[in-house]
Amino acid sequence: MKTKLFLSLTFAGLVMTTACKDCPPADTTAADIAAKNKKVVEATIAAFSTGNEAAIDTLLADNFKNNTPDPSLPFSTEGKEGQKNLTKMYHQMFPDMKITINQVTAEGDMVAIWWTGSGTHTGAMEGMPASGKAISVSGSDLYKLANGKVTEGASVFDEAGMLEQMGMMIVPAALAGEEEKGKKGK
Repeated sequence: MKTKLFLSLTFAGLVMTTACKDCPPADTTAADIAAKNKKVVEATIAAFSTGNEAAIDTLLADNFKNNTPDPSLPFSTEGKEGQKNLTKMYHQMFPDMKITINQVTAEGDMVAIWWTGSGTHTGAMEGMPASGKAISVSGSDLYKLANGKVTEGASVFDEAGMLEQMGMMIVPAALAGEEEKGKKGK
């Protein structure tokens, strides 16, 4: 009986070991995984910032899911192709675009970043002509990773501030007055 139990447990251990081909080595710590995931996300932001589509292909999972799609865009932002289209669009609008990571935090398979994007609006945007104005906006992203690839992402940024800086959105007078009060009080 003991022999059967030993063989059963040994077989179960072999099955569990071979079934988990994508699991990290047993001596990998949570800190190791978080550090690796941070590097993948930092490389992803660098690829987006520079328009490096080849890097996007290697860093995103084939089934990448964008959790904050923009229905106003004329294309889907799902998958690698959607993210490459998004990158092209921003680089056409802001050829000198630069994204700086201000802070990055990781825990397990999740990585959060706070970033600042800047550039000069020299390309048309969804039918609106280029303004020639320099912009700077901040945003935050949350990414999920598996097997060293980004599988999901969600992004929020100050789109209203970007449009205002480009001269495509007028701030209501009441709000503009509040902004001036705030500047004088500093």
